[in-house]
Amino acid sequence: MVKKIIITVLCASLIGIAEGKDSKVKISFTTDELAFSINILNSIDLLGEEVMPFMDIKNLLLGVYKDVSSGKKKNADVEFTAVSAKNFLLFIQRAKLKGAEAILFNDVTNKTVEAIKKSGN
Repeated sequence: MVKKIIITVLCASLIGIAEGKDSKVKISFTTDELAFSINILNSIDLLGEEVMPFMDIKNLLLGVYKDVSSGKKKNADVEFTAVSAKNFLLFIQRAKLKGAEAILFNDVTNKTVEAIKKSGN
């Protein structure tokens, strides 16, 4: 069931790209939220067909995190495509969390959902 949903979302997203409907989604994360997101992505299980979208998202977050952590900034804007933002949300929702991580998880997911809604996707 989960595989069908994910494949459907990824396929629907690819159709949107083919039609030129993949707008940008900008999310402002703290450095803690970026580090948390990267660690969460590292902990999930993937299907083979999800490797490329996963790597694109992880590499984007790593690049932003390196830029921010090398300076003295506490926040950074991450610019996803609408498809990548939705896939990011799907990926992190697979995570198994400790209770102490609940607040960060909630903050990251809320910011992502709000940014997707704001972009109209």
